[in-house]
Amino acid sequence: LIHATLIYEQKNGTPYINEIDTPIYCGVDFLFRQSICSLAVPLFFFISGMLFFWNIEKLNLKIFERKIKTRITSLFIPYIFWNLLILVYVLLVQQIFPGIMSAKNKLVSDYSVVDFLNCFWNMSLVNNGGGNFPIDGPLWFIRDLIIMNLLSPAVYFVLSRLKGWGAMALFAIWFFDLLSKFGNFSTAILFYSFGAYWGITKSNILKKTEKFHQLIMGGYIILLILALIYKNVDTVPYLFKIEKAFGFLSILWMSFFCSGKYHFSKLLTGATFVMFAVHSDILKVFIKIFFKMSPWHFDTFYVLAYFILATVAIVLSVSFYWMLNRCMPRFCRFISGGR
Repeated sequence: LIHATLIYEQKNGTPYINEIDTPIYCGVDFLFRQSICSLAVPLFFFISGMLFFWNIEKLNLKIFERKIKTRITSLFIPYIFWNLLILVYVLLVQQIFPGIMSAKNKLVSDYSVVDFLNCFWNMSLVNNGGGNFPIDGPLWFIRDLIIMNLLSPAVYFVLSRLKGWGAMALFAIWFFDLLSKFGNFSTAILFYSFGAYWGITKSNILKKTEKFHQLIMGGYIILLILALIYKNVDTVPYLFKIEKAFGFLSILWMSFFCSGKYHFSKLLTGATFVMFAVHSDILKVFIKIFFKMSPWHFDTFYVLAYFILATVAIVLSVSFYWMLNRCMPRFCRFISGGR
């Protein structure tokens, strides 16, 4: 739902989406893309940091080497593979359907050796601007997670000494945006370290908040509504931080509740990494096609299109995984990091 957004599309330099002509879509986009779904990556970092330290009593060189070796298989190899695959995909789309891709970006056929290397690190260095992402955009999370895993001894050293004070300091750094100059990497540093704290101390965040979980979840709904009302007001920046803090705990509680009551399809759970790797570039093409071919351009239709396009990306991603797993199960597991 983050990457299914229609908000960046333009016609002759004029955006299709704006607060005046499409207020309903703008509200839906803010609610899902900027609020609810923005909790995903912080939670991924939190879980990753927690699991890195959860099954060890003390981090030493031998354990660190073992952890890093396993993450070469689970993170580094899939990272290289999927970025390389998307590079080839972008090249083919640029050659076969040149009108679909953005004219603002450099053609793959014009890349230098340095450009090809930057595809695996930071595409803004290739296209002279834009976000700090590899060519497979969502995999910036994997890139930054690899870096945090390499920095895990430093994280362990600091948190094992500061403990609760360290956790509170991390929260304060995030709340007051003290690392904002690091961009996306500040999210990695803070939430990976926050998860690492729970892993090192073996604390259970759900037990610590058990008495307040209904208050936290109810408060999150209220704060979500307030954030939607005041989304364009710059004078209440900390409202959104409080909303995300409540949302962070609420999503953990919802996951805990659902895991005890529902069992999900192995096909869907198996397909998550493949879906993570391919959904963004599927959506880029389908969003372009939608705006070029759709005869309707009005507010509520954009809302409908938003959810349909996200659903299409899910169906295609899962179908791609199903075929790959059926025909080449060992290869599929290899490029999914052993998942």
